[in-house]
Amino acid sequence: LAVINFTTRTALGGLWAALLQVAEDVRDGRRPEHTKVIESKRHLYDWVARRIQTLLDKMTTTTTLEENRPTNETSHEGAEEAEGNGPEVTGNREIVRSHENRSEN
Repeated sequence: LAVINFTTRTALGGLWAALLQVAEDVRDGRRPEHTKVIESKRHLYDWVARRIQTLLDKMTTTTTLEENRPTNETSHEGAEEAEGNGPEVTGNREIVRSHENRSEN
């Protein structure tokens, strides 16, 4: 159990932070070698970008369906979470809205 805890909290967290730092450095122009390699393999990066856009589009469609789903006025407290309308869906809506706002700018 301790190994799993270390792996998920420390090791994966550190790797994720390092990966994001590299991505920010490339974005900000502080890693010109990375930028050159990315440009030489642009077709691969474009494919990834298209796949991510497809995923986000599907999330938007799913979220829209969830928002338009009729509700049961007589439902008991907490039933929304049991049906999938709780915090998890709300979090996805925020991710999608955040992405949509970036796309509009």
